[in-house]
Order: sequence, then structure tokens, then C-alpha cells
Amino acid sequence: MSLDREYQSDYVTLPSEAIPDIRKALSHGLWALVEVIRVRDEADGARGMGEAWPDDGVPIIPAQNSAESLAPIASALLWLDRVAELTKETPR
Repeated sequence: MSLDREYQSDYVTLPSEAIPDIRKALSHGLWALVEVIRVRDEADGARGMGEAWPDDGVPIIPAQNSAESLAPIASALLWLDRVAELTKETPR
């Protein structure tokens, strides 16, 4: 089902009860990405010392570098913080 243009918006409405689950999912993704970066750093260090490390034993990251991979998750968490602040400021 497609929405008519008049009903389309740049905003999404979520129940406030969903925020903790979204935060938890983002946190798990962040943790997993940090582990990938840790393994990559370990492989780079080992290779730098002349140790063999198989190419298929080094995980890939979803962007060109660690910062580009981590930035969207950090940004999303900051947005959730802002939503939480606005929710507290808005009288019900």
C-alpha cells in the first residue's frame, strides 16, 4: 500500500515504549562493531610483526574506516537522547 503524497512526512511516530528496545538494538550493534574493529586491529598488529593472519579471518567493516562505521550508531543514540529530552519537556 502506498501513501498519498499529502500523507507523507519527514517524521516517524513511535511509541515511547519502543525507545528502550531501539537503544538496546543500537547498543548491541555498537558492541559488535567495536569487536570487529578490535579483531581487525589485532590482525593488523600481528601482520605488522610478521605473523601470518589469514585474510578470511579478518572481518570487514561496513564503511571505509572505523569512524565512518561508528558515526551513524552514535548519531542514532544521540537522536534518541534528544527524543527523551523532548518527551520530558512536553507536558502531557
